[in-house]
Amino acid sequence: MIYIDTEPYRKKKNYFGNRTTVEELYFERILDKSKNLLDLAELKVFIEKNIPNGIGSNWNGEAVFKYLILLPPEELAKFAKIKYTEICNDLKSSQSEVVDDLKKVYTDYSILSKSIVLGKSEININQFLVRELGITVCPYCNRNYINNRGDRFAAQMDHFYSKDEFPWLAVSLYNLIPSCGACNHIKGTKDFNVHPFIKSDVEKNEVKFSYQQTTSDDVKVIISTTKVRKGDIGTIKLEEAYSIHNLDVRNMLLREEKYSKKYREELRQLLQTDGGIESQLSLTDDEIDRMIYGDVIFEEDIKNVSLGKFRKDIYQEIKKLRDY
Repeated sequence: MIYIDTEPYRKKKNYFGNRTTVEELYFERILDKSKNLLDLAELKVFIEKNIPNGIGSNWNGEAVFKYLILLPPEELAKFAKIKYTEICNDLKSSQSEVVDDLKKVYTDYSILSKSIVLGKSEININQFLVRELGITVCPYCNRNYINNRGDRFAAQMDHFYSKDEFPWLAVSLYNLIPSCGACNHIKGTKDFNVHPFIKSDVEKNEVKFSYQQTTSDDVKVIISTTKVRKGDIGTIKLEEAYSIHNLDVRNMLLREEKYSKKYREELRQLLQTDGGIESQLSLTDDEIDRMIYGDVIFEEDIKNVSLGKFRKDIYQEIKKLRDY
């Protein structure tokens, strides 16, 4: 639902005295912990044979491995066109083994729970990635918080492309989406269409919230989007998750009713008069709305605001009810 900018992964920063990137640190740690488990030469053979896009003929196994680990999100789809179940019977035993080993780096070896040393401190790789992205709310639902609690990792890493069907992407950086436990569990191994790291995809398939009056005192939350995004919403049962937020809509409607046009005019008059002395102070409708509904309705960057998209959209719907 929410776009997550990956620039923090690519931007050079000072890490324990060296200017480097999260991408480089991640790859170095993955390579260091998995090179004794993987036959990189055989991995190169597998990639060249089955996924022959963008691999240089003069690359060695490590170069191919790095390319695979740091595939940009826009290129991941190229490597997810062929499912493992469709080709496993045609693989040589050595190729099948290296693909299985690549998946085991994530599953059996739990690579993301390994630490990265930053100066005099250490941090788990998964915590490091989420911290550097600066994300605290699940991008799939924009509802549940995923911030760490001390050394406890609250987020889960969802494989956008399932590690079962696409084991060669099991530890690819941009295939790992920090998400809440509910979304990750419900999504499971199912495919998604809209990648939260690809801005154009997220914007083209925007999710919009509205509401429908069902009875005189109750409403229903409505989620609208493209056909492409509808499948993703259905997969993680987002409509069911947001159904309880009819209470929030009702609350916002009650506020709109309470702070009517008449109330707003009275508030302006009160602020413009101070002990009989005329004041130049006057509140705009937006300033009054900010006091009534909170800053979130005007917030542009809502990746760390729980229910931020929902509240902004519902606010815009309520504004349409005004006759001024």
